[in-house]
Amino acid sequence: MERQRAEAEKRRRQAAFAAALAKAREALYSQRLHEASDSAEALCAAYPEEPAASEFLSEVREYLAAQRRLEAINQATQSARALMKEKRLDDAREVLEAGLRAYPRDTGICRLMEIVNTLAAAQERARKIGQVVRRAHSLADDGHLDEALRMVMDAIAEFGEETSLAECKRNFQRERHQRDYARGLQAQLEQGRRLLTEGNSAGAVRLLDDAMLQYPGEPEISLLLTSARGAFRDSEFLKQHRSQIAGLEAVGQYGAALALMEAALARYPGNTELLDTAARLRQGLQEQERKRLFAAHVSRVEEAIKSGDWDAAATRCEGAQRDFPEEAALAELFETVSRTRRETEERARLVAEERARRESEELARRQEESAIAKGRNDADALVRKGDYQGAVATLDRLASQHPGHPDIQRDREAAQGELERQRWQAEEQARLKLTEDRTSIPPWVRIDNVHFTLTGPSVLPSNFSFEINFWAHVERQRQKIIEYAKEAARVGNSDLAVKTEGPFPLQRGARISVRLKVDGLNCRDNHKRLTWTGEIGRAIFVFEVPRDAIEGTHAGSASIRLNGCQIARMSFVLYVGKPRFDNTVLESHLTSHRRGFASYASDDRSDVLARVQGMEVAYKGLKVFVDVIDLRSGQYWETEIARRIAEADVFYLFWCRHAILSEWVSKEWHLALNLKGLDFIDPVPLEGPEHATPPRELAGKHFNDPLFGFIAAAGGGTHA
Repeated sequence: MERQRAEAEKRRRQAAFAAALAKAREALYSQRLHEASDSAEALCAAYPEEPAASEFLSEVREYLAAQRRLEAINQATQSARALMKEKRLDDAREVLEAGLRAYPRDTGICRLMEIVNTLAAAQERARKIGQVVRRAHSLADDGHLDEALRMVMDAIAEFGEETSLAECKRNFQRERHQRDYARGLQAQLEQGRRLLTEGNSAGAVRLLDDAMLQYPGEPEISLLLTSARGAFRDSEFLKQHRSQIAGLEAVGQYGAALALMEAALARYPGNTELLDTAARLRQGLQEQERKRLFAAHVSRVEEAIKSGDWDAAATRCEGAQRDFPEEAALAELFETVSRTRRETEERARLVAEERARRESEELARRQEESAIAKGRNDADALVRKGDYQGAVATLDRLASQHPGHPDIQRDREAAQGELERQRWQAEEQARLKLTEDRTSIPPWVRIDNVHFTLTGPSVLPSNFSFEINFWAHVERQRQKIIEYAKEAARVGNSDLAVKTEGPFPLQRGARISVRLKVDGLNCRDNHKRLTWTGEIGRAIFVFEVPRDAIEGTHAGSASIRLNGCQIARMSFVLYVGKPRFDNTVLESHLTSHRRGFASYASDDRSDVLARVQGMEVAYKGLKVFVDVIDLRSGQYWETEIARRIAEADVFYLFWCRHAILSEWVSKEWHLALNLKGLDFIDPVPLEGPEHATPPRELAGKHFNDPLFGFIAAAGGGTHA
């Protein structure tokens, strides 16, 4: 109960405090500041536990201080305004400065101070403007008008367009304009008189026309312009006549020019220039007549020369020399007539000789063409009979008699091409027969369908040595070799990886070699050989995993070769890292070769044929094109060789010193490289790289094959 009573008493006091606080705030907002101050003090005394009471007391005290501050500021501004009305700006500034010291951030006092400063500046500005106006008028009265105007313009730039300054500027500009007008008028008159004195009436007219526009109504300008126009008309008349006379004189019409000059002299009889021109025209007319007579003599001489009458030409030259003895040109003409007559006679003789020579050459040419046509017809007849060798011999004899003749050369190339095609067809038939003979399998030769298998660990840890086994076997032997592999490696099924490819039809006794490599792993002896006997064959490759080997898959390849030539390629992947229990099969890809192209030098043909024959007999799935030499002699060798290379699965490059020097071998392996890339080319070294350096473009291929003794054992010869 005591607690409830206490709570009720607390709520009552809070309600009473709220009512008293609201009443006190109403008094404050009604500007009854003293009443509000008393109420605030009473609330603080009655309710000391309420923080709002003390906050309200502080608010009331701030209101009282602001009221006292406002009253002091109003008193200062009223005093300053009264002093400003009396023009006592310095006293007003002192009052406002005292107010700013007491209330430094009051905007009303600051604005009033700015007004006082502005009025003071305006008062000083008016004083300076009046001083400038007085000095400018004094300079103008002394005759220094430009200096006075410049002083006013400077004042306008400094003080702006004040009324007194603008009026002063207009007056000075008007006075200067009147002065400049009088000076310009006098200068135009003086220049016009000077041009007339110099005889330049056209220039005077242009100048005075412009002056009339600039100084309209000026009588002096008008009178001087009338005089200039009269002088201009006279000068234009004389100029026109001089131009017409000069034009007629330039074309030799001296009579018409002289008549026009007489008309001009009738109007201006005392003009010395016209009199001099008339005398020159009369002299030119006499000289023209003389030249006409001289030209007539020369024309008659030239007519005689053209007609070939040299006697008449000489007689007329002598007559012209009598009429014009002082003309040196006539003596030169007479000499020219004599020399030309001699040259004409000599030229006629040479023309006759040249005509005879051409007729002789034409007869010889026709005889030669007839002989060539007969020889070509004979060769064509032999071609139609199929005797291409006789046609080539006939065309060779014809070419020796008529060297460089294009038709003979073209016919011979066509006949030679047909002859080579005929030989090629015969050799192709013989080769096919030989191939059938050499690839026929005697009944006692055993051919097996051989499979190739790779076995090894499924996972390779780093810093580890392991074996990869290469097996040759038939299908029924596969399970047995897997058991052999597990027993040799002492591992279970989940730890052994196996990959098998095949079958490949191989003859028993075939010697095959295997070259194995894996990226990032080391193998001391990666090239092994074995002989297929019908029983399981095995080659062991020992690899080392370096300590720093990268974890993950590593690509590997096995190149399977017969007689040194690749017949198949197995690609596979090994895993280096932690054990994986599902890796029971080597991931691999097999590329087997069914068709091959053999590129070799002609000096090595017997060795290559023996090598290929032994390889085709041992491996029945492969056919190698070896008659490339016959193609090289044909007319379209590049097209046919490109087709053969494109159809092949592998390009066998038989490499030795002879191949290095063979232009054809170089063209063929470059063509193969461009058509199918580097992997398509399989180098077959006939001797070591110390004797035959590999091409730079094929440096990544293997040219050091230690199988030369093995080749001989397999049925091929050794290279000499």
